[in-house]
Amino acid sequence: MALYQETPYDYINTALELAVKAHTGQVDKGNGLPYILHPLKVASRVRTPEQKAAAILHDTLEDTSLTLDDLREAGIPERVVELVEILTDPKEGDFTDYINKVAEDFDAAVVKHADLEDNLSPTRGRGLNDKIRSKVYSGLEILESKYPELKYT
Repeated sequence: MALYQETPYDYINTALELAVKAHTGQVDKGNGLPYILHPLKVASRVRTPEQKAAAILHDTLEDTSLTLDDLREAGIPERVVELVEILTDPKEGDFTDYINKVAEDFDAAVVKHADLEDNLSPTRGRGLNDKIRSKVYSGLEILESKYPELKYT
């Protein structure tokens, strides 16, 4: 008897493997724990398989050497790759413009909302200065104004 049975959602396992490897050695500035715990907490807050895979991978393009092509080559579905691309903060430019772009896609908005909420959590939010905390609240407000149901997730 096999210990592992293939499922239509194996790409979530692949996303997890990629993210763990890519984030190895990274430490969360807010709490000193391994950084991978943040994407895992975000993934636990979202619902669909695509949202979960995107949540696991949401910081890989901006914080690691992984690329969109790496995700595709690993067998990550194109919809998840698209979500990760939308969720990747370009760092240059206006944060509000970035959040408004994310808000154009419901699944990306769900993941970003969970990300921002986790950023404010007691275990992570200690490392946020007032300027960043204000940006996070602003991002939540924009997403919740477009999708009021996110307030209750």
